[in-house]
Amino acid sequence: MKASPRAFSLVEVVMALGVVSTVMVGLLGLVAVAFGQLRQSMERTTQTQIVQSLAAEIKMLDYSTLTNANSSFRKQFPRNYDVEGQAISTGVSNSPLYEVVLDSVPSKVPGANSNQSAQQVVIKIAKANQPNTSMCYSVWAVDNGR
Repeated sequence: MKASPRAFSLVEVVMALGVVSTVMVGLLGLVAVAFGQLRQSMERTTQTQIVQSLAAEIKMLDYSTLTNANSSFRKQFPRNYDVEGQAISTGVSNSPLYEVVLDSVPSKVPGANSNQSAQQVVIKIAKANQPNTSMCYSVWAVDNGR
């Protein structure tokens, strides 16, 4: 019996399925990597929003308030933030994703007057479920006499 020239043989179909399945397995591996990168990118974006918000808040403060360990601002820490980078009030049932702690180091401003002082405020952001892995960001607060 003569084979029809318009049809595919079983061997051709199996080979095509093998090629397509090999390509699909490779693409699925890339999707897993892409989702991991997306999650990491979203976390970095949220952390950046938290740092920008705190940096703006620190720059609006009076220098004496920032340096006073008993000030109302300093007593607000550690602060908890949700997945969107919004501060969570204490007593709210939302589980926090990030915990933020402030440390400050008295410093001299490079190239400034010898009597001008500054604080290097270190913002430590840690995931609530992984407190040993934290990212640190620095913000400088200079005493401008205001």
